[in-house]
Amino acid sequence: MQRHFLFLQGLPGPFFRQLATELRNVGARVSRVNFNGGDWFDWRVGGGVSFKGTLDGWPAYLESYVSQNAITDIVLFGEFRPVHRAAFALNTRSIVGLYIFEEGFLRPYHTTLEHFKDGTMQPLGLPSQNVTEFAGHFRNRVIESCLYWLAVMLAHGFYPQYRSHRPDSAVQEFRAWLLRRWRRRRESYQSERALAALQGRSFFLFPLQLDGDAQIRDRSPFSSVGDALDQVLDNFSNYAPAHICLLVKRHPLDPSVADRRNAIAKGAKLRGIAGRVLFVERADLDPLLRDCAGVVTINSTVGPLALQQGKPVFVLADAVYRRPELVHQGALDDFWTEPQRPNKETYAAFVAEMQASSQINGGFHSAEGLALLIRHSVVAIHAGKAP
Repeated sequence: MQRHFLFLQGLPGPFFRQLATELRNVGARVSRVNFNGGDWFDWRVGGGVSFKGTLDGWPAYLESYVSQNAITDIVLFGEFRPVHRAAFALNTRSIVGLYIFEEGFLRPYHTTLEHFKDGTMQPLGLPSQNVTEFAGHFRNRVIESCLYWLAVMLAHGFYPQYRSHRPDSAVQEFRAWLLRRWRRRRESYQSERALAALQGRSFFLFPLQLDGDAQIRDRSPFSSVGDALDQVLDNFSNYAPAHICLLVKRHPLDPSVADRRNAIAKGAKLRGIAGRVLFVERADLDPLLRDCAGVVTINSTVGPLALQQGKPVFVLADAVYRRPELVHQGALDDFWTEPQRPNKETYAAFVAEMQASSQINGGFHSAEGLALLIRHSVVAIHAGKAP
């Protein structure tokens, strides 16, 4: 039986378009449901249909489309997007196979690909392979996201019922990116001053995530990143020694709709720790991980990066790497004074487990990484027909 892959929403950019083309080249059929102008703009390879109904009518539409078009598998990015939950329901009922892409847990050279059958995750079973390194350029992601959301806004009249899973509107995000572009020099200057103030001082790193991230909405007790930030500032002010600093880092893909800088400054001043809490909007992550005393995270993929360098990590929410001998097992209260370092053997076993079950070599941030990701994805998805 010829496999027929239905693509739903993906990451802004060419990934799904290129992956679909390669699946066609190995004999599969491909189709796509577009929910907005951005989806349509990124696809452009034929086989696309537009869904213009409401979210309430989507599950019935999807089941009908799957039946009428003999869909065998669904491919998507982000399990918890509202339009994707209907696909998981079909998988649980054994109607379709399901392939879910996410950002990789083993950054920067891996991407997550989970294969579900009958509602249960199946190991990819890929042969062990050498990991190819590649450059990553967040500038590409920013450009691709801006083009995607510009297309969403321009085509809104054709998709009037579409509602994004993200907390802010396309107009708000687009305006925020333009403002960030305008004030980039000021951000760089302020970040450089903050890093200079850290020289010779012991500090913990708190990398922020995105409010629209499913890891926040569906896998954490926090309603927003701001809620988590308030909790960390409270705990830091009460339990961290006076000589310790906290460095908060903005997520590189955060358009800063929320004014994090002012919120952090006000929160630190209110708690009497203004001189010990610093914020950077533009800074390389690797030197920060190298120099920090430890990392506090909600459940970011920065966690495994810190573990790789042997840094203590405290996880505030659910995460696949929240395991004994990997992350700090005590309370946040004592993390500031007695942080527990990861066990090297336990970390190596975790990496091997993740590579066998869900991590494939490749990434979204460069042409080299994308080429690797597509090649390995086709092997994993279209088993036995390597490109």
